[in-house]
Amino acid sequence: ATGTPQSTHARETHKRAMTTRNRTNQFLRMREQALRYRRPFTTSSPAEEEDGDTERLLSGSNTSTHHAVSVSPIWMEMSEEVTSLIATIKEKTSQLGKAHARAMLVSFDDASNDEHAVEILTQEISRLFRKCEGLVKRLVKADGQSQGDADVKTRKNVQMSHALELQRLTTDFRKQQRRYLEECARRDGTGEAAAGTIAAIFDTAETTGSMVSGTPSLFTESQVLRAKQSEVFIEEREQEVESIARSVNDLAEMMRDLSTLVIDQGSILDRIDYNVEQVAEKVDAGLKELKKAEEHQKSSRMFICILFLVVACVLMLLVLVLKSII
Repeated sequence: ATGTPQSTHARETHKRAMTTRNRTNQFLRMREQALRYRRPFTTSSPAEEEDGDTERLLSGSNTSTHHAVSVSPIWMEMSEEVTSLIATIKEKTSQLGKAHARAMLVSFDDASNDEHAVEILTQEISRLFRKCEGLVKRLVKADGQSQGDADVKTRKNVQMSHALELQRLTTDFRKQQRRYLEECARRDGTGEAAAGTIAAIFDTAETTGSMVSGTPSLFTESQVLRAKQSEVFIEEREQEVESIARSVNDLAEMMRDLSTLVIDQGSILDRIDYNVEQVAEKVDAGLKELKKAEEHQKSSRMFICILFLVVACVLMLLVLVLKSII
């Protein structure tokens, strides 16, 4: 049986007002980690694994050393968490775009639910950006111990990749927020000028209300009521604009930090490129010198002179020997 139009509209409004959080990616990641910790190198059936677990429990803690597990490094888990957060941010940003479209639609119903959903999504996305930024900054020094050059280079490359992706998402989010603010300003005409106009209307209305009875009033009661409703609506809009402006400022600060991080990584890559170029130039110069030495060694004139002197020495030695014999 179908409900009345009022109940259907109430259910749809309630659905729009509800907020959801998608935990699928985090659940899958935690499940994979749990499975990897329980059976890192086994291919047995579930029944055999259950029997093995039972035997290990019955045998006590002495056999625990025979079942060591391979735990992935902390920085890899942090990188996977950053990837999951970035996917969540993309999903939330898409939901925010749809919420912006619903909030900007002209409707005769109460649009506070859509505006509340926009505010909640904006705060949630800002919180995810801050969390993701903190993880990216702590990615290089995650384990808290000295690592090899190859491991450090790998971490820095992963960190740069995540930083660039996060910077791109932050830029897109700021553009989306700016478009939404511009649409709100064009649609509602909010701002200091509009607030001053409403204040002047109420001052005039209070002045006319204090006049002597029988004097024609400047505004009717319906006009004053509409003006009061407009003032409340403008105050709510100003609060929303201030909230969005604060989130934009937080994102701007985050963008500056990410830009600094990208610049530092770029300077490191520039130094590496310079060292590689210097090594290549020195190798080329050494190769040229080696070729010159080889050519000098193979010079025929010097070789003939040495050979002639050796032959002459041998002949003179033979002559001396023959003279001594004769």
